[in-house]
Amino acid sequence: MCREGTRYGVPYVLLSERDGRFYTGSTGDLRARFRDHNAGRVHSTAYRRPLRLLY
Repeated sequence: MCREGTRYGVPYVLLSERDGRFYTGSTGDLRARFRDHNAGRVHSTAYRRPLRLLY
């Protein structure tokens, strides 16, 4: 949870099970962001699904 006036990002690493490449990012809501990636709502990873969360 973020405190008002501050921003915290959780770093994460995804692995594409399609092409074996990695994707890194950070977010305030890891569960929602991971769902977005695997649902194809993130342009940079939409064609690389399915994705696995490594970290």
